[in-house]
This record gives sequence, structure tokens and C-alpha cells, in this order.
Amino acid sequence: QLADLYREALRAYGGLDAVAAQLSQAVLAPLDEALHGAQHVVFVPHGPLVGIPLAALPWHEGQLVDALTTSYVPSASSLVDVLSRPQRGIPKKVAAGAHGSDLPFARLEALAIAGNCAVLGPAATETAVRALQGDAIDVAAHGDINVSEPMRASLRLAKGEHDDGALELREIFGFQQPLAPLVTLSACTLGGSDAAWSAVASSFFASGTQTVVASQERVSDLAAGVLMKRFYRERAKGGAAALRAAQLWTRAYFAHPGHWATFSLLGDFR
Repeated sequence: QLADLYREALRAYGGLDAVAAQLSQAVLAPLDEALHGAQHVVFVPHGPLVGIPLAALPWHEGQLVDALTTSYVPSASSLVDVLSRPQRGIPKKVAAGAHGSDLPFARLEALAIAGNCAVLGPAATETAVRALQGDAIDVAAHGDINVSEPMRASLRLAKGEHDDGALELREIFGFQQPLAPLVTLSACTLGGSDAAWSAVASSFFASGTQTVVASQERVSDLAAGVLMKRFYRERAKGGAAALRAAQLWTRAYFAHPGHWATFSLLGDFR
């Protein structure tokens, strides 16, 4: 019930203090001794905790994000799998795709992150995005959740001559080569339940992607653009550290956790 109340307030950009304090007492307080002195924590959330941005919960004198970096995995075995692969280097070439007439800042985000390596608007077809080359790829587009068949959730791109514009998770699962070692999904939400997050992780990890950064809730494309641009500027710090820096930066301008905390890092946090 606490998780549901928190989630509802988060989506409505409503008051969170009271329910966040209760949730922190229930979830984080029992971990106080274990987290003492820790620099990073990997969460494996299940049930009602899926979709709860734990980094935004009260922790000592601030929020958890003030104290350490966080990342998520759908299972402990998936963490072992991604960490067993060679550590990816700092992304040097970043490509991006942005689509959505109602996402005006997505285009600016893609240009700021990738410059000439960005495909925009009608040019951001499924085929074009799949053909992007880079150490990291940012996709700023809407996501369509499929509750009954999570692997059919999709990124909503432009329609092309040879594709329908819906890049489904099951298609990504079957890729022979990953989109990139690092993939960031901005302005789209494909998670929200155990099955949904598991589908996102398994599809990208199976194709060879090591790290995915995505939002578990819908976020304004302005806030998403601010956060993603900062994330890529901070990328030399490593995945989880770069996301934390970007969240703290965004929080300074958009204080409500609904604007910055719902972005989570899945997989290799290094």
C-alpha cells in the first residue's frame, strides 16, 4: 500500500514527504548497517517495489542519492552475467535517435548528445535507429507498454518503407549485434512491473548491451533532456556515478523526484 501511494503521488507530482518517510523506514532502515560505508548498492526489486525510485527516498540528512550510487537488475544471476563480460570503456562515439511531434526537447537532446550522429523526426525510423553506430546510443521517443505480452512492448519510432516504426523488445532480443554497449532510453517508459522490467533487461542483455538507462515512469521531455545531456557529459565517471551526477544536477532545477529519480540504471554499473 505504501508503494502504491508513493507511486500515485510520484506520477501526479504531488506531495511525497510523508509517504516517502514511511517507505524509507520500511525498506531502507533495515539496511542501515549493511549500507554503512557503502559507495554503491545494487537493488533487485520485486513486487510492489518495482518502479519505486529508491534513490529518492529519505536517507539520514538527505536522500539516498546524496549518499551513494544505485543500480538495478531483475535478478542476481543477470548481474553475475553482465559483470562477467569485459568492462565497457568510456563511450567516445554517441549516436541518437529522436521521434515524437509532442516531444520538442527530444530533438534538442539528440542533437546536443550526438550532433551529426543523430537521426531526427521522420528520419528516425526503426531501420535508421538499428543502423546507428556508436559506443552508446540514446533513443528519445515514446514507449508503448504491452501488459499481457511484455516482450511486445516497443519504442515508437517513425514508420519507414520497410518497417512499421515499432521496435519491439522481442526484436531487440533477437539482434545478432547489440545497438550499443550502453543504451539510454529517454522520454519513454517500458517498465512498471516485474515482467516489464525483466523484459527490458533480458532483451537488451541478450543482444549484447551491457548497460541500459531508462525511466520507470513517464517524464517530461524537458527534464529528460536535461538529465540525459548531463549524463553523457559525466560519462567518464562510469555508468552509475554518471547517472547520480546527472540526477543531482537535474534535481537542482526540477526538485520533484518525478522529474529525475525515475531514471534507473540496469545492468553493468561500472
